[in-house]
Amino acid sequence: MIDPSNWEKRILIVMSEIGVGAWKDNVIGKAKEKFNLTAHETTVVRHLLKGWTNKEIANEMRVAEQTVKEYFKRILAKTRSTTRTGIIMRVVHCR
Repeated sequence: MIDPSNWEKRILIVMSEIGVGAWKDNVIGKAKEKFNLTAHETTVVRHLLKGWTNKEIANEMRVAEQTVKEYFKRILAKTRSTTRTGIIMRVVHCR
């Protein structure tokens, strides 16, 4: 619920469960092209959109957590972002 007295300072994101997978695939595909992401960087972005931590991503990819951090550094540079949330916003706006 949004506080009516403070509504202009809030962003509300609503996503439907129907078609989320196709939406993510489309967005990630466009982001891969726009930002020239490698396969590993694309995988990291895909997991970032799920809200996963670096440790969870590293475990899934079977790499060191430091490796995931290096991927994030490259993704931050390629997307001209400064935060993980910034990456998400750039990727989502690739639609």
